[in-house]
Amino acid sequence: MEFSWFYAAILSSLIYTIITLGDKWLISWLKLPLPNFFLFVGIVQFITSILIFIIFGIPELVFYNIFFSYLGGFMWGIALMLMFKVLRHEEAGRVTPIWQTSPIFAAIAGMIFLNENIDKNLWVAIFLVVCGAFLISSNTSYIRKISFNKKLLIVLLGAVIIGFAQVSLKVGSENLSVTHNLAVRALGLTTSIGLPFAKFDKIKELSTFIFSNKKAMPIFLIEGIFPLLGNLCVLYALANGPVSLVSPLLGTRPIFLIGIILIFGPLSKKYLNEKLERSQVSIKVISTMLVVSGVVIISSQ
Repeated sequence: MEFSWFYAAILSSLIYTIITLGDKWLISWLKLPLPNFFLFVGIVQFITSILIFIIFGIPELVFYNIFFSYLGGFMWGIALMLMFKVLRHEEAGRVTPIWQTSPIFAAIAGMIFLNENIDKNLWVAIFLVVCGAFLISSNTSYIRKISFNKKLLIVLLGAVIIGFAQVSLKVGSENLSVTHNLAVRALGLTTSIGLPFAKFDKIKELSTFIFSNKKAMPIFLIEGIFPLLGNLCVLYALANGPVSLVSPLLGTRPIFLIGIILIFGPLSKKYLNEKLERSQVSIKVISTMLVVSGVVIISSQ
């Protein structure tokens, strides 16, 4: 069977679902300190950028586009730090759907800065996503008492930043190839998420953690090889298929996440701290369907 853009988009969504669960495993189960985790992500992004420049050469210096590409990566790094701070203590099944609301804020930012129009279908999508995000952020253990998890507002803030970062990257892509845009973005991300923690003691701690735990291979797969494969699939899908169809497929990550959590059952509860009570599973499924429905509507415009 031919490996079409459709399968590439679906595979990318699946790969990044695995990366999300792997991140949760690293920072929650293996107890990798967040500063060391951020440093590792920054190192991986920096290496990725250098490799792209070596393979594809240095892009033509168009300051305007390079600045916005770099800014997009910088904001992306800040958003990731906010998300991971919450993910360390919260369930991935709650964090991920809220994190996936970024297309909503990208649409709003596009309307403000790029003069893009938002029709009634997009407002319906915003309503669906807000409802889904609220539901999945609520504690319904007691039917008569619903309390909102304020920590997940931090994830929502990260999603807002990602939305504006996507607009910035769109501006940067005007005179940059996809690969060069990715490389400059990686430098911006390295600056915000990795550079602040690039200290000798942190580098030493990170090296000791990785190689003394005998888990170097899964760690490099989760944070090194898998992101590279995921990005390649995204680039292949966008290069060969219509963006209006590729985007909703990339937004199916929460569906894969719920599926994996349910399939692995007790392992998800032990290693990922995922609650598997029937009421919690039902809430996650319904909320994920609402969020994904909103993302699909937006991406299909």
